Amino acid sequence: MLSILAERGVRGRLLAWVGHYLEGRRAAVRFQGHTSAIETFENGTPQGGVLSPVLFNLLVEKLAALPTSGTARVLSYADDVALVVWGPNQVACARQLLRRLTQTCAALGLVVNRTKTKAMTFRHGHLPEPFDLEGTPVPWVHTYKYLGVTVDSSLSFGPHIARVRDEVRRRTNVMRALARTAGGSGDRVLRTFYIQGVRSCIDYGTPCLLTVGPAALRQLETAQNAALRVIVGAPMWTKCVCLRAEARVCSVAARVTQLSVGHLAALLRCMGAEQLRASVGQALLQDPLLFRKRTWATVAAATIRNSGLPHALVTAVDAPHPTYVARPPWEPPALTATIRPLAKKEDGCSSTQAELAAIGGALDHAVEGGRGPVLIHCDSVPAIRSLLQDPPRDNVSLLTSILARLAELRGAGRPVKVNWLPSHSGVAGNEAADGAAAEATLLPAVTRPVVVSLAQVKRDMAARSATGVVRELEEALAAGSPSAFWYSAATNTGARQLPPNLPRWEASNIRRLRLGYKSLVGALDDGEFAALVRAYEPPSPRAPLSPPSSPSASRRLGRRKPAEYDGKVTWEAYVAQFEMLAATQGWDEAEKALQLATALRGPSVEVLGHLPPAQRSSYGSMAEALRRRFRPSGLQAEVYRARLKKRTRERGETLSQLAQDVEALVRRSYPAAPEEMIVVLARDFFVDALHDQQLQIYVKQAHPGDL
Repeated sequence: MLSILAERGVRGRLLAWVGHYLEGRRAAVRFQGHTSAIETFENGTPQGGVLSPVLFNLLVEKLAALPTSGTARVLSYADDVALVVWGPNQVACARQLLRRLTQTCAALGLVVNRTKTKAMTFRHGHLPEPFDLEGTPVPWVHTYKYLGVTVDSSLSFGPHIARVRDEVRRRTNVMRALARTAGGSGDRVLRTFYIQGVRSCIDYGTPCLLTVGPAALRQLETAQNAALRVIVGAPMWTKCVCLRAEARVCSVAARVTQLSVGHLAALLRCMGAEQLRASVGQALLQDPLLFRKRTWATVAAATIRNSGLPHALVTAVDAPHPTYVARPPWEPPALTATIRPLAKKEDGCSSTQAELAAIGGALDHAVEGGRGPVLIHCDSVPAIRSLLQDPPRDNVSLLTSILARLAELRGAGRPVKVNWLPSHSGVAGNEAADGAAAEATLLPAVTRPVVVSLAQVKRDMAARSATGVVRELEEALAAGSPSAFWYSAATNTGARQLPPNLPRWEASNIRRLRLGYKSLVGALDDGEFAALVRAYEPPSPRAPLSPPSSPSASRRLGRRKPAEYDGKVTWEAYVAQFEMLAATQGWDEAEKALQLATALRGPSVEVLGHLPPAQRSSYGSMAEALRRRFRPSGLQAEVYRARLKKRTRERGETLSQLAQDVEALVRRSYPAAPEEMIVVLARDFFVDALHDQQLQIYVKQAHPGDL
């Protein structure tokens, strides 16, 4: 270590002091009032010493700086070292690099842990001979846990997903113990526990899951849905879209995309990523319909393209200013800032980057023509705080140019002070500055290009993930989902939140009501419903509490339009949804006729045109005409019956999907049959569709009454 420090330029008393600091270290152990004998340590750095991490990093840097070819890398994180080799002659190159690494470790006094050292090959036809590590063969493995991520030889990350799923399930069990109905933790505590203790397992390693498809992430989606059911107190049949909207949590796939885009932005902006930027930039220029080969670069380009990030993120480098020199930690900052809390103004502050650009322009003006101290008034606290971070981690190019100007002014004996002043209240020339800013927006071209902020990219992706939950709910609502319709009407598409600090049992009942818990709705009379809603929303003196089917509830839940009808679905299914919406909105017969007429599309509009003018305003006449027009004919019923006889359970089809399809075919095959016969036929055809004969026998022995 002393030799490495000498190579770094450490001389004289400081080098001697570090030598005395490391030599002759003694330690003892005290346990239950007893102290062991004092031992002297010749190697290692003091445990817990403030200099120990710096000295260790200087030592391990010798390993990361080993000379390698263009197809090999030495990666180091603390004391974990990985050798990555690719290209032709990779096995011979890996053997040579491993031999060079062991020799360097021996020269530095480091010992390689032979039991933890493993070898892995990616997409290799056959395994070569084991590597030799000081006489010990290094075993080949197919999976290895490296820095918390389980890497497999096919790079499918299936073992990593399975391990994360099991960990999420274990932590969800802890949530279940906290979420007792009587005396359990509230929603706020459970949601905080989920974000900090459960979702953190999924978030770790998400950049590796960028190339994983939605089917592989389904295990994590299922585990997350189980945790969300514990938070909300929802039953198993709750629709996942409504569940995520109620918990205000996006899907795992959206979360992976959100975090991966942030990591992509950080990778593409750092120094030394020229090859990465070139490959991703080339993939961005390719047409996805013509270039369908799935590589990491194409997946990254598709993610950037779908996320709406500008292409400048790939080409621009957030490099430090050429004249910027990092400030030593013992020197005071070149900027003096004053931030005093004042009365909050209604006018919003400008963006951080715009304020930083303005501060840089003010400093340029002070350098070019001016004398004495420099005083700048700024109305952005984030801009001032980012200037106090030296070296900066975001907006590097912009901040380092300002810090270089500050160092130049300080060297000239001109101190700089920045005051925080909300909205520049009371500052002379504020109106002129606002006018100049408005005129700058009318310029034909950008005069000050700024690299996109990494924090802004992460905020945009977080907002996109949040809006994705609402978009999924709207898509399910457009598809005709009754659960999505109920939840959207009861919560104003998730905008109406529960009041905080509700008891657990009360919050669970209200959430189940919001999610469409029909058994709870049916069990409540008008008085109980009013008492339950009173805890959810204080009653208005002009709108008394009433069940959801009343006009007052319709006004609270908002006006909804019926889904469009073009005859592609059965009339019975559509009219059931229409009647449910009409009851919730409180429509009379005339309003129902008008809403149904405006919802007709395609062939169904012709039915309206064939009706006499006197019957067009009658809901009953219009519904009867549509029922006759789109009722299955005799020939169509024969086709449906033929399909029903040949219907068998397909590979990967769930029993619920099979039951739903069989019941729909039975109703279309026998449109005039009574409901009792429909129940019996659907049950028998469902049992016949099971291709497992033993399962058919078990089901028939149980004598089920219906599906």
